[in-house]
Amino acid sequence: MGSERNYQVKVLSNRIINYREFSSMTNNLDRSCLSAKSLIDPWFLTGFTDAEGSFSVTIRKNSKNNTWWVEHRFSIGLNKRDLALLKDIQNFFGGIGSIVEDNKKDSIEFRVSSLDELLTVVIPHFDKYGLITRKYGDFNLFKKIVLMKAQKLHLTSEGLQEIVNLRASLNLGLSPGLKAAFPNTNPVPRPVLELENTRIPGLRRTPHHSLLVMGGNLFWVAGFTSGEGSFLIDVSKSSAYKLGSNVKLTFNIPQDIKDELLLKSLVDYLDCGNYLVKRGVVGNFIVTKFSDNLEKIIPFFKAYPILGEKSRDFEAWVKAAEIIKTKAHLTREGLDAILKIKTEMEEIRL
Repeated sequence: MGSERNYQVKVLSNRIINYREFSSMTNNLDRSCLSAKSLIDPWFLTGFTDAEGSFSVTIRKNSKNNTWWVEHRFSIGLNKRDLALLKDIQNFFGGIGSIVEDNKKDSIEFRVSSLDELLTVVIPHFDKYGLITRKYGDFNLFKKIVLMKAQKLHLTSEGLQEIVNLRASLNLGLSPGLKAAFPNTNPVPRPVLELENTRIPGLRRTPHHSLLVMGGNLFWVAGFTSGEGSFLIDVSKSSAYKLGSNVKLTFNIPQDIKDELLLKSLVDYLDCGNYLVKRGVVGNFIVTKFSDNLEKIIPFFKAYPILGEKSRDFEAWVKAAEIIKTKAHLTREGLDAILKIKTEMEEIRL
């Protein structure tokens, strides 16, 4: 990871330059490295972006002078309860961008739109610590558009059409208005990872197939889980138990089925769980076996911590696991304690 020669990405134009040509814009290209004050590992940030980040480009016409504007934004949107985490992410990036709150939706968003900051901070980070979900394709299309914008190629009709061709393959494609305005658009093929690189970068199992080694890259799993993972407690009726209730802990990560290989790799790397498909479009890495959750999942995330509000879910889930471990859940007092934990977890999500 971290070098584009490892990927099957078609070069769309020899006029598209590399961001390093803009190094004169700043005296510190490596502002995206982990700062001494940041609690976030670079791989955590990439994993979290694979889960929650967005690379967007807006193309709109200026009605005053009939010219076209190309705007670009890297963003991470969360519930406002995660303001502290977004501030940590902003701090990791050296204080660039802004955090915007939407009171109507109870949401907040970290945004970076500045051409200079994208070229010298955001793009270098994801070049070095590469995305591995389908978001990899969005990033590379976004990067090419930003580089063309930096060369002012959007000011020419040919360059603008190239940007529209790129934009047509980004995210959900073109709006009806842009399709009508650019009828000759030819969407470019989305950049894709080679099959072997769709797996978590740089990880390998120990000879005893227990927890993983290789250090920093494991933070990708922590970051991705902080965005997409769920820690659940299920209490169901069962006549097989004296109290008439069965308690089950579940850890799962859902993702678009297009990232099937990535989720299947978690089964291998974490040495537990299964990959299941729901409704034909959503894949799910899921761990329901109690011993696996107790002996593998919990130690893993204690070593590579969940950050943000989801860390509260994890901590409560661990408390429930400790009760089950001692079989106290088979007593009325223990079952009531788990039901209380479950209720508190649900209240956290409200």
